[in-house]
Formats: sequence, C-alpha cells, structure tokens
Amino acid sequence: MKLDFLTLYIVILLNSMTVAIIWAAIAYRYRTFTTARIWLLGCVLTTIGGGVVPPL
Repeated sequence: MKLDFLTLYIVILLNSMTVAIIWAAIAYRYRTFTTARIWLLGCVLTTIGGGVVPPL
C-alpha cells in the first residue's frame, strides 16, 4: 500500500486544528487553567507552521 503525502499532510493539519479548537474551548471554560493556554499555543503554532510549509 502506498501512502499519499498530500492526504497525510491534510489529515495532520486538520487534526492539529481540531485539537487547537478543543484546547481553546477548555482554556475559555477554565480561565485559571494556565496549562490549557500553553497547550493551545503549541497547537496553534503547529497549525500555523503546517500551513506555512507547502506540501511537497
């Protein structure tokens, strides 16, 4: 079985966006939970980094 790089790229990008949305909801709901903000920042940066780098 051969894996398509573009499909993997899109799936990973959508997955990091989804996790960022979940962490945003947690950070919004529990505003004193600073760890959620750190994880949210990490997921947002992963999504931005994946969006900036074009697929090969």
